[in-house]
Amino acid sequence: LLSGQFPVRLNPTFLNGYGYADAIMYPTLFLYFPAALRLLHVSLTVAYQLFIFAINLATAGLAYTCAKRLLRRRDLAIFLSAAYTLCLYRLICIFTRAAVGELIAMAFLPAVLLGMYEVFFGDEKRGRRWLILGFTGVVNSHVLSVEMAAVICLLFALANVRRLAELRRLAALLTSAIAVAALGAWVLVPMAHIGSTDLNVMHSFPNAAADAVYPAEMFATFVDALGLSGDLYAPYTGMPLSVGGILGIGALLFLFGRYLLRRDEDGEAARLGSLGLGGLKLAAVALFLASTLFPWTYISKIPGLGRLLVSVQFPWRWFCIASVALVLTLTAAVSYIARGSQNRRRAILVACALVVMASASPYIDGYMQNSGQTAALANKLAPLYSGHLGGQEYLRQGTAKSALESRPPVVEPSGEARVTRFSRDFTNAEFTYENAAPGDYAELPLYYYPGYAARDADGGALTVGAGENGVVRVDLPSGGGSVSVSYREPLSYRVSEIISLLALIILTALYLRSKIKVNKFLREE
Repeated sequence: LLSGQFPVRLNPTFLNGYGYADAIMYPTLFLYFPAALRLLHVSLTVAYQLFIFAINLATAGLAYTCAKRLLRRRDLAIFLSAAYTLCLYRLICIFTRAAVGELIAMAFLPAVLLGMYEVFFGDEKRGRRWLILGFTGVVNSHVLSVEMAAVICLLFALANVRRLAELRRLAALLTSAIAVAALGAWVLVPMAHIGSTDLNVMHSFPNAAADAVYPAEMFATFVDALGLSGDLYAPYTGMPLSVGGILGIGALLFLFGRYLLRRDEDGEAARLGSLGLGGLKLAAVALFLASTLFPWTYISKIPGLGRLLVSVQFPWRWFCIASVALVLTLTAAVSYIARGSQNRRRAILVACALVVMASASPYIDGYMQNSGQTAALANKLAPLYSGHLGGQEYLRQGTAKSALESRPPVVEPSGEARVTRFSRDFTNAEFTYENAAPGDYAELPLYYYPGYAARDADGGALTVGAGENGVVRVDLPSGGGSVSVSYREPLSYRVSEIISLLALIILTALYLRSKIKVNKFLREE
């Protein structure tokens, strides 16, 4: 933001000031909150803590709202919200992985599931609103979560395809997809544009099979809270790969209550049972995709489909879908148990306490009491300097990162040209030169992405492109003069932003109009 970008497209602090396109290839909408805190001089640590607190609060609130509409019972909605917010995989994403993108996406998954349920089995208009909210939130959070949510929704639609014979439900799905595409255009268009420029990420093909999860690991509760994702040959030395034992027990209790107790079910109990069974089926699919039982090695060789599924990189990412589905099943199981209790609400409160004690408490206690925590965190933080890029996914193929790091932060002209002055302010740079011959150029300590432009002292445009090792190269007019270089996002990005803004305004106006009509009708009645 301080570099003058809005929205931010390049991160000028990465790669020792060369800049990095993570803000194009990774959604940033929700990062503006901690960024604003930093601009207000809130410390980095406190800004991050407040950000995580806000994510947790949003997760609990949205889960409760969606559960209340889905389950139609306030007490069960409170339980589902608590169980989901404190589920083990979410805690792993917070403490072990610091996976902010997935954390935010998980806050919106309940809205996606509620939207799909309403479109197919309830009020399709209401379902459309929840689908738009849910998917728009996920699109602006984590791209791979969009893919996983879309795959699950596709499977859900195929399983209930007969209900699409009611054209209003099919229309709700299609209009939801169009609305999400329009709202997400400001993220998707730039990503597609720069993704066509031979970035490393577009050529990588992860070995998903090596990061699949053994079924025996999936429901572990007492786990080591530290570590990184390991391969199949070191399942107990890396990060925990589990949805938590309490969710596995909940699935068993649900099956026991539904098929062994065999109580007479009224309309409400039957509905909750169907929701619990649906959650169990959905979780089974997600866990299968996360596991070593899924034929990742063979699937990856199938053109198109293999690329789509393997792009999730780590199969255990499917735990985000499994968690929300299993929490729904656990809630249905609690409803069976509480139904036979003399004090239903007290039974649900006890169930909440058990979730805390059997899921969240052991993990957080292990994290806080681990004697090696300080050393482990120090080892993780050691490489996180301004040049750290992880897998260098958003550099172009052939770029030597080490050569960029060792390159002096100066302008390097060709031929006999000589630079007499140079200044740089984030993605903006200025320099003066002399003795340039026809065909000479200057290479700047900025990494080239589409959008960089250069002008001479009279405002005339100069040719800009990628030079040696991908740095910004500017063709110099003969003689001498001054050159200014700055990043300005391409026109297509601005158009996509306008589309998203107009879509937001139109959808908000339509929503408010519908609420006004409903309130007017109620007053007249």
